[in-house]
Formats: sequence, structure tokens, C-alpha cells
Amino acid sequence: MGLFSDRSVPTTPGRARVAPASATTAGRSEEDNVNNFSANGASRCKIELEPLTADGRGDPQRLDARLPNWLRVVLFSAGTTRDVASSLPAEIEVPVRMESGTSRIASLDVEAAAAELARYRAVGRREWLETEAPLAPVRGAMKLPGAALRGGKDLLDTWRDAARRR
Repeated sequence: MGLFSDRSVPTTPGRARVAPASATTAGRSEEDNVNNFSANGASRCKIELEPLTADGRGDPQRLDARLPNWLRVVLFSAGTTRDVASSLPAEIEVPVRMESGTSRIASLDVEAAAAELARYRAVGRREWLETEAPLAPVRGAMKLPGAALRGGKDLLDTWRDAARRR
């Protein structure tokens, strides 16, 4: 639900562009983000959206939404310089509910957005597991020995190639 929403105001379907790096967790306490144990677990987030109108783009608006962790990562990462962004579109548009007759966004349609972006779920899930999941540091530590061996092999190959060229 949007920060500006009023359930008594009639709404119509609309679309909005997601501002890169704007989908951030907004929980004030552990109870706000109780489900951080799976990629499908929802967290309370803030997100900046630019409504798409017949005249172009409207003024950016910040809203609250409960987003699945994988979807928040996709919305946050698209259009940024993060490594994962190369697997995502440069710009993402999502379905929203607009206050009738205005360019004011009442809420983000989370279910429809998740359905539209489902093809990026694996990318978002993998990034969430590697960077934000409770066991992300353990996963990183488990990868370290293999990465160190590969790095050492690459270094030896480089030295060997340099010695042969002399």
C-alpha cells in the first residue's frame, strides 16, 4: 500500500517506472521484517516510483510495500552498477493502482509485479542468497577456498607465461 493511499479513494490500473536502487527495506523492528529466511519471504520496503501518464512521466513518489525478498533485490538492482544488474533489464516498469483522475500512485500491485518479473526470480533469489540471506556469510566463506585455489592457479599461469616470453 502506498504512503499516500486512502482506501476510500477510487483507483484505476496504471504503470510506473521503478527508480534504480530505491527498493530498500524499511522495517523499524524485527517484527516488520519477520520473514527474512527465504527468498519468498516478504519484507516491508520503501520504493520510489515514477507514474507513467499519457503526458510522459509524473513526479517520483515514495511508497511502502511488502515485497518478496527476491523481487526487492530485482527492483533494487535493475539499472544500477551492481554485478547482478547485467542479468536484469536497465529499466523496470511495474503495475500500480492510481488514484482515479490523478497521477498519484495509491499502491504497487505486488502480485502482478511478481508475476511479470517471474523470469528474473532465479537471478534475484541467487543474489539474495549470496548477499542478504541469514547464511550469506557462511556461503561466502564456503566458496573462499575454491576461489583462492583458482586465484592461485591463475597467478601461477600468469608467472609461467611471463617466464616463457623472456
